[in-house]
This record gives sequence, C-alpha cells and structure tokens, in this order.
Amino acid sequence: MNADRTTLVTQGDGCLGRQELETAIECYSKAIYQDPTNAVLFFKRGVAWSNRYYSRGKDVAHMRAAISDFSRAIDLNPEYGAAFFQRAGDWAQWGMLHNAIADYGRCIELSEQPADSYFCRGELWRQSKNFKEAISDFTKAHELGENLALFMRGQTYREAGNIDLALADFTQALSTACLPVAIIRRPATSEGGPTPGDGQRR
Repeated sequence: MNADRTTLVTQGDGCLGRQELETAIECYSKAIYQDPTNAVLFFKRGVAWSNRYYSRGKDVAHMRAAISDFSRAIDLNPEYGAAFFQRAGDWAQWGMLHNAIADYGRCIELSEQPADSYFCRGELWRQSKNFKEAISDFTKAHELGENLALFMRGQTYREAGNIDLALADFTQALSTACLPVAIIRRPATSEGGPTPGDGQRR
C-alpha cells in the first residue's frame, strides 16, 4: 500500500534531519508525484539536494537539481522567500553572483531573513569589487543586528583604500566582541533557515 502524502513528507523531514538525504529525496519525490503543484514539496526536496551536494562530494548534478527544485517552488509561489534565499546561496556557491545578488534582493523585498540577506548580498558585492553597494548592505545588516557585518564593512573599506574608516570599524567590532571569524555556510533545513554547521554561509 502506498503511503499518503502527509506520511511521505513526515518521513522525508525525519530523514532530512538525520541527513539520510537519498531517502529524503525519494520520499519528497513520491509526495510530489501525488501533489505536483505543491511549492513546499519542491522546496523541501531542493533542500535535500542542496545538502547532498555539500555533503556528498559536491556533484554538480546535485546542485542543478537543487536549483531546479527551488526554481519550481518559486514558479508555483512567486513570494516564496525561503526558496529565493536558498537558491541565492546555491547560485553563489556555483559562482553565479549576478543571479545570487538578484535573489537576495528579492529576499529583502519579501522580508525573508533580512539581516542575513543584506549581509550575504553585501559579501557578494564585495567579491565583485562593488564596494559602495557592499558598504551599504553591510551597514543595513549591522543595523538589523548582524554584528559580523561591522567587521566585513571594515574589510570592505580597507579593500577600497579607506584605511581610517576601516580602522574605525575594526576597533568598534573588537570592542563589541565582534571578532573576525570565518563566513560559513550553514546547511539548510526543510523550513528554510540556516542551522549551525560547517561549510559556507548562505
């Protein structure tokens, strides 16, 4: 007897939480077969594919599958902020910075993890040498409570050649215990938010 959609999703969520990613993908795929217009199901499977990419040797096919599922979720629900956020992180990992910047911009419009979205977009602007936009985004992220943004704004000022403002930010960051740490990617969850872990920040 085939399991119903609710049971499949519950099983998939449990497998995802335990990082049993192949089984999670299978459960979500079966649920999608029963309910092919459900954006949440595509999102959850996209998360599983994305986590599989990062934890199973970075097979490009897994990244393509993740982006495809997040895109399908967005097609079905154009205001699905969590799908934009996760897709942005995968675009960035794949080197598609323009696409990632656009998706983080949409996250900001949708108020989806705004501090993280400003921070991540600021980092992409910095990598692109667009220092003015990077400084603006790091400033906004800091105002929204992302303390590491202050250090990264100082780093951006330094790279832009403004040593005085860089030192001011570094000094303030140190005084507030905002020490320079690695920018990490936290593996995604089926709910769309970052969780503590190793990797590159999203």
